[in-house]
Amino acid sequence: MFAKIPEIQVGEFRELVGKKPLIIDVSDTDVFERTHVPHAINVPLKELLKDPQTYLTKDAYLICETGKKSKKAVTKLFQTYPMHWVKGGTVVYGRRFPLIRQQKLKEKA
Repeated sequence: MFAKIPEIQVGEFRELVGKKPLIIDVSDTDVFERTHVPHAINVPLKELLKDPQTYLTKDAYLICETGKKSKKAVTKLFQTYPMHWVKGGTVVYGRRFPLIRQQKLKEKA
């Protein structure tokens, strides 16, 4: 029997964001740069899985664009490191709460 991964719904997670917990967005860097949750740091999934002890120094909330990559990370690491999977990712979070959005200016031809 498998242990259930620790998860948190976006509404409950939103209440924690202002307290600035450790929020790790495991999206690829280009996705993170376009949009992410306030106070999140970007550690792409491969990097986190390669060296988790460097980044998971305290209770962490893992998120990504759709929730798939962050769920994969939590599934692999939660029995060793304290963490929560933010169910639904930034797509669901962004439907209800503001995200940090960065627009890149188009270069002139």
